[in-house]
Amino acid sequence: MKHFIHILLLAMALAVSAMIPAQAVDMHWSKYDLNFTVPDGGFVMENTPTFFAEHWDDMELSLTLYTKDEKAKKEIYSTSLFKIASQYNMYDVKKGKVKVKGFDGYSVEGIMPDGTRAIIVNLVSKKTDLVVQVFAHYFFGDREVIDDIVKSFSINKYSQPNREQLKQKVKMPDGSSQVVVKKSKEQLEQEKKEKAEREFERKKAQGQIKDI
Repeated sequence: MKHFIHILLLAMALAVSAMIPAQAVDMHWSKYDLNFTVPDGGFVMENTPTFFAEHWDDMELSLTLYTKDEKAKKEIYSTSLFKIASQYNMYDVKKGKVKVKGFDGYSVEGIMPDGTRAIIVNLVSKKTDLVVQVFAHYFFGDREVIDDIVKSFSINKYSQPNREQLKQKVKMPDGSSQVVVKKSKEQLEQEKKEKAEREFERKKAQGQIKDI
């Protein structure tokens, strides 16, 4: 009876810990200005100019960077994932699409030979020639964590400030008109990017963002 109670308490403790979200770590691949977020507590297994791998107790993540082939059809980024899945002997493989801002996302997921699960994603940048291939090997309950990692990817590319100003006549309360300078869409977008860049540099200086 005591043994049963001990097992029950352990199961409850694990269930509670599973509901507590892991602290996130912001990662910055400076060579490509690529940003993403992973759970804290991982161990970096490999870090090269085009490959990054990190391991947790219940999950493995690897990132491989490629240069986009402008001549290839988009379907190649989906069909190539099935070949990789077959190399891992994955079964019950299903294809899908993932929505990540700034990328076209293609995925396949399935079951590994040991019963754990895996997902492979190609994130094709819409504005640069970068393709990020994500491979995640995880337990079934970690799927939401994987989704958060994939959705966190972004590329910061800051263009030169757009100095164009739009002039617009507006009516004043007394009936007169006045010419005011209206900021263009490009200017507003540039200001937004500059603000994000300043915030990024502030976090980086405070050690809140980890360079790889």
